[in-house]
Amino acid sequence: MKNASTLRVLLVILAVSVIILAAAVGVYVGVTLQHKAHPKNCAVDPQASEVLAAVDDVNARYPLEGYSPISWEYRGESNYSPCSELSYAIVGPAGHASPDYFTYLIFFHKGKYIGVDDTEHQQQAYEVTPDGEALAVQYIDYEEFHRSGEAAAYISRFTTPVRFYWDGDKVERQGRMPNQSLSR
Repeated sequence: MKNASTLRVLLVILAVSVIILAAAVGVYVGVTLQHKAHPKNCAVDPQASEVLAAVDDVNARYPLEGYSPISWEYRGESNYSPCSELSYAIVGPAGHASPDYFTYLIFFHKGKYIGVDDTEHQQQAYEVTPDGEALAVQYIDYEEFHRSGEAAAYISRFTTPVRFYWDGDKVERQGRMPNQSLSR
């Protein structure tokens, strides 16, 4: 009897030890995987190599037809972060700061370049405001501006709000994209 009782106590101690060891291994593996899934530095980095590579890709995929040798130029406006659900960078025609020129808004998801805002219509992102995990964008509405007959000095009065967000699979848009009659 005494040996059976001692054996039971030892088995209970062994079982508790195995449970504690399994929990410790689970915590270690979970923390290790979490560190691998998220980069250590989640700070905004407008000069990240991923941004510059995306600008090169935009220049290769969407050349400025009829504007050669002008290319797309990145001037440092970005909230790129490798941890953000949706971040952006803006490019415009090299050497032009005029509101008469269009832009591309380049999107990133968790640091990976995923595309641009509009490949078919002329757009100019006038103002981009990160809004939590979304981007609130004010686009110049050239169609409304031309209909108004106002002087070019007042073009910033003619904007259309659009919100972009990551839906878990892709970038989604809320709001009407302006300039549907203006092709690139």
